[in-house]
Amino acid sequence: MQTLNIILCCLGLLLYGLLGAMALRQGRVAERSAPLVGAAVSGVFWHLSTLLVIDAPGALSPAASRVALAAGLAALGFLPAFSLEAAVTGRAPMGRGLRTAAYGASILAGAAQLAAAAGGGAVPARLPLLLLVGAHTTLLVVLVVGRRGRDATRIARIAGLALFALSALHFAGHGAGPEPEMGVFEVLAHHAAIPLAVALLLQDFPFAFADLFLKRAARLTGLTALAAGGAMLLLPGADATVTVAIVGVSLGVALVAPRLGRAIDRGVDRLWLARPDLATAQAEFAAGVAGAEDEAGVLDAAARGVAHLTGQPSVRIERAPADVVGAPLVTVPAAGRDGGVVQIPTLEPPTWRLVIQPALDGRRLLSDEVALLEGAARTIARRLDALRHERERREAAAREEQIRRLATEAELRALRAQLNPHFLFNALTTLGWLMDEAPERAKATLYRLTSLLRAVLGRTAPGDDGGTLGDEVALLEDYLAIEQARFEERLVTEIDVPEALDTVVVPPLLLQPLVENAIKHGISPRREGGTVRVLARTHAGPAGEELHVHVIDTGAGFDPGAAAAPGAGVGLSNVRGRLAGHGGRLEIASHPGRGTDVRIVLPLQRRRPGVARSAAPIP
Repeated sequence: MQTLNIILCCLGLLLYGLLGAMALRQGRVAERSAPLVGAAVSGVFWHLSTLLVIDAPGALSPAASRVALAAGLAALGFLPAFSLEAAVTGRAPMGRGLRTAAYGASILAGAAQLAAAAGGGAVPARLPLLLLVGAHTTLLVVLVVGRRGRDATRIARIAGLALFALSALHFAGHGAGPEPEMGVFEVLAHHAAIPLAVALLLQDFPFAFADLFLKRAARLTGLTALAAGGAMLLLPGADATVTVAIVGVSLGVALVAPRLGRAIDRGVDRLWLARPDLATAQAEFAAGVAGAEDEAGVLDAAARGVAHLTGQPSVRIERAPADVVGAPLVTVPAAGRDGGVVQIPTLEPPTWRLVIQPALDGRRLLSDEVALLEGAARTIARRLDALRHERERREAAAREEQIRRLATEAELRALRAQLNPHFLFNALTTLGWLMDEAPERAKATLYRLTSLLRAVLGRTAPGDDGGTLGDEVALLEDYLAIEQARFEERLVTEIDVPEALDTVVVPPLLLQPLVENAIKHGISPRREGGTVRVLARTHAGPAGEELHVHVIDTGAGFDPGAAAAPGAGVGLSNVRGRLAGHGGRLEIASHPGRGTDVRIVLPLQRRRPGVARSAAPIP
């Protein structure tokens, strides 16, 4: 049973040590971490004192053993206070009076144990221990009654385990010396503080507990059991101090061995094999490959990096044959002119491989170098695949942009050609008539026609797919001035567009086809003529502010359904398609004999605030 005591003491030291380390490492606020650190220190001190006094009684002198045991009991007496505060801090604040009572009881009980040790009394002193258990039991009842739900359950669970740790020690009846007759129950009761450490770890660090305890603590527990079992088999009659020493040395060797092995590996690599530090070299290799901007740069950086990683004289780049699918990433031939071959597993061809030249001293690749090269091959492949994907994306975007530009140019060329030849013929005929009847009006009309043609050709240049409402209004003024010279009093025009809207962005040549349709199909068929009005306003839309432009005529009117049918009109179809490409729409309201209202709706977007409306060059 004494060996089992030693194992459980080591386990308790380990668990409370983990609790303290995690409470400090997790960066908890002071209010939260203080009781956890206090519980960890108390638990470590208690298990250390029992290990030296009860489980290894010859390690200290009788007087020192009494003081050490009394100090351990005092530390154990603080466990209920610390654990109770840790259970409620941050959830249900522990009252100042209850906190004072909890820590006061622990302080008085600890002082009584130390006084008994100093005065030659029995240690442990039973009366302070009973008073401590009674005081904390009363505090537990008060807290559980005052809290409800999950907080009360948590308080009861944690504090109950802490009280069990105290009462188990009392009822087991240990003194300051060994008790060979202890059974398994007494041994387990003696170490009842261990479940408390597990409860605190599960409460505050469930994920870290699963990682640090279940992996590392369980491993160390197994090592402790193995070392203790080996000591019992090899030295069955050894003193407990010798057993403790063997277990401690064995654990120390087991803990230090991994780090010592890594240090030896680095020393051999650097001093004997003259290899670079692999961790640093690997980081530099990854940075060099990631910094390359094209495929050739990646392969060049990879060749240099692999040569540096392996310490080989040179590495050449080759296109991999087509039959390497499924081949190992790194191949080390037994003999030949190649020191090794690294396949780069890209997702799509072309695939490449790096051929490592053999070292001058005949050294082959080491096992850790092979593993390092496999990771390097995957790093190279990921970078190549990323660059190829980015290149394909840019090429696809360039193709889409070219298609869009060609479509825009074709659309604008169609708009140039759409300017009705009959309008030009009629304008020229009107000019000829005005030259005889009104030379000054003919001259002004000629200037208007020149300005109109210059605007149409200039605003539909390739790549120009945006204008302003002010430009459109200036073009309409020239167009309507020419038409008024032809229709005279039969055509009345009105443009109601606030100058504040001059900078609003609209596609070029958007309004002229609509005004031309209004005159050609609405005003021209009527003997008495009519009025064409252009009106622009802003309105709040579902996705933001919108521009509404109306082209209204009092002409013959038509059936709106026929205008919406496919192929109903080149002008209207063109306008609809261009508006759809700019997030707008075209709405038509018409009544035969009463006129037509064509409305353009576009998202409001300004290009150059403050640009004045262009004026037509009228002499």
